[in-house]
Amino acid sequence: MNTGYHFPEPAVFAVVLVSETRKRYLANWLALRPLWLGRIANQPHLPVPGPKVWRAFLNSTPSAVTSPSRSSVTTFSGGAKQDVVEFFEDNLLEMGMASTWAGDVSVDFRGKIIKITSLADPPLDLVHSILWELAELSLRYDLLILDKFLVP
Repeated sequence: MNTGYHFPEPAVFAVVLVSETRKRYLANWLALRPLWLGRIANQPHLPVPGPKVWRAFLNSTPSAVTSPSRSSVTTFSGGAKQDVVEFFEDNLLEMGMASTWAGDVSVDFRGKIIKITSLADPPLDLVHSILWELAELSLRYDLLILDKFLVP
């Protein structure tokens, strides 16, 4: 049975205290969200990332993540960034020097355009909506996996 998570844990977002980091976490998740939902809906058999890979992705920037060979990575942080590139490379768009995977302008969430700059101090209802959706999606996919495991 796969030990990764289909979605990042909502608690990962809740404990972020620095506004720039909060902005990066939310923007990166909202950038990946539509691509990731499509991937797991169409290819549920593929492996899913573990918590360290999720955290590394949420905290990454396109300008900081490069594609060095695995043998040239010497630090834990560098290894985590390489894991992100390897795991999400098919889902990530090349953003160049942007500060988030969503770019630096705006991102879409449920048909609403959200400015990236507003995510440093996001409205509470937006954060609640994102975290609720993550918790609900995680539960649904966990139940689907459990159902497939119990009734092959």
